[in-house]
Amino acid sequence: MPGLRSAILRPGAVYGPGTDALRPLFRAASLGVLPLVGRAGAAYTFIHIGDVVRAIAAAIDIDVSGPVFVGHPRPVTTRQLLEAVREASGHAAAIVPVPLALTRVAAACGDVAGRLTGRVSAINRWRYAELAAAGFVCRVDRLRERLGVVAQVELGDGIAEIGRWYRAEDDQTARRW
Repeated sequence: MPGLRSAILRPGAVYGPGTDALRPLFRAASLGVLPLVGRAGAAYTFIHIGDVVRAIAAAIDIDVSGPVFVGHPRPVTTRQLLEAVREASGHAAAIVPVPLALTRVAAACGDVAGRLTGRVSAINRWRYAELAAAGFVCRVDRLRERLGVVAQVELGDGIAEIGRWYRAEDDQTARRW
């Protein structure tokens, strides 16, 4: 169609209020243990949902050619993520490394459970492949160069915000019961 524009925005791991991806880690922290699953030095590109929205808004007004990775310029290791969750949760949770061999067994069990229940398990062979990898870090220079956007929310601030959101949501659920 003449005049039709498109933009391909590829966000890293998105977190923030309204997302449930980190809720299991906050629950684990409340129990006093945070499992360090996967490679200790693996790094990932994270992005707060507010920064994703800013990137989408910028892409509406700008002609973007080619895909643009949306993420914070500073990669996050699994340990850094767990430390941020521990801090935001207010619990003195121990960070406990989980051997990859044990993770692989759990993934196989998750595959079986998924077949039996018809639901995807939290840990399965696909998730194991992600956890066993060296990480997934994206170059976000196009985000700045083409859209003029640089992620503003630091990991610690974003994790603290989502922790407050989880607590408020849990309080509302408890009041309903």
